[in-house]
Parts: sequence; structure tokens; C-alpha cells
Amino acid sequence: MSVGFTEPESIDALRIKLRAMTDAELIAFGKETRALVYPLTYGPDGKPSVSAFSIQLDEARAEWRRRHQNSTP
Repeated sequence: MSVGFTEPESIDALRIKLRAMTDAELIAFGKETRALVYPLTYGPDGKPSVSAFSIQLDEARAEWRRRHQNSTP
């Protein structure tokens, strides 16, 4: 499973790829991506930097929430 962007406009392609994954694949992708994001790096302004990997992690989490929105009490 590859993690990374090849083009700036590939966020739609990422969403399609995430939708096609099984829950197990989505979890594995999220774990791999999380390992690349944390620990956070901070910019000169003291705020966490945003990388392509953090965007991918956010998209994977959004896909998980979309799939399981009715399963939480």
C-alpha cells in the first residue's frame, strides 16, 4: 500500500482509493500514515505543520467516520 501524493489535485483520487478499501485496509493505511505524521513538526510560528501525510490521515479518518457514522452510541 503506497502513501504519498504524486499530484496536488490527487485528493479526489485519494478519496476514491479510500472508498475502495476494506475496513482492514483502511485501518492499515491510517496506521501507516499516522506513523509518518506523528510526532508533529512545528513551524516557526509554533503551529503544527501540515504535510501531505497529515492531509491523507485526515481523509482516511473522514472516510472511517462516513462508513461508521451510525455505529457509535
